Amino acid sequence: MVKWSIELSEHGIEYQPRPAIKAQPLADFISELTESEDLQRNEWWKVFVDGSSTSHGSGAGIVIETPQGDRLQYAIKFEFAASNNEAEYEALLAGGKLALVAGAERLKVHSDSQLVVNQVRGDYEVKGSKMINWKDGLEAYLKNGTMPQDPKETKAIRVRAGRFTLIGEELYKRGISQPYLKCISQDKVEYVLREIHEGSCGNHSGGKALANKALR
Repeated sequence: MVKWSIELSEHGIEYQPRPAIKAQPLADFISELTESEDLQRNEWWKVFVDGSSTSHGSGAGIVIETPQGDRLQYAIKFEFAASNNEAEYEALLAGGKLALVAGAERLKVHSDSQLVVNQVRGDYEVKGSKMINWKDGLEAYLKNGTMPQDPKETKAIRVRAGRFTLIGEELYKRGISQPYLKCISQDKVEYVLREIHEGSCGNHSGGKALANKALR
């Protein structure tokens, strides 16, 4: 550096070293551009779901939009027979689970099925027997082999029953890389999720950790 200063001085040029950046302005700059963890956690994720049923099977299309504008797209084929309304419900459940695993903690779900939307909100009463409690048919089949009268429902229950088992009087789903997953009713689901998010002064885990905690 001294050598360059001497050579430059022959041409009337002086070297001025760059001043050091003050610590406080640098800290203020980083603080201004960095979103807080609480803000990131409280941002809304958007989930768009659409379920359909045809003679060839049923499935769902799901689009998850992050607060940063990134989009995750999924196409799911169900391994059981389902009506259009049931497919919409399954799409709604699958979209919520995928968003939770991806890290979402606050969701806005969009569905083109007004029936599903209003039933979830409580504006419509659920009248379909299969929509009231999906566990009833499985439990009856696993307990004593009772089958529905509808051949399509019978086939669907037989396919689904292979992934479930009864332990005592409780229904469990067989996990692939996890222990048995207990199937709980809707009122207990709301209680469990409320405890995870708000119990013991609230939860501050990431989305994946939160999902694993719910499974346990």
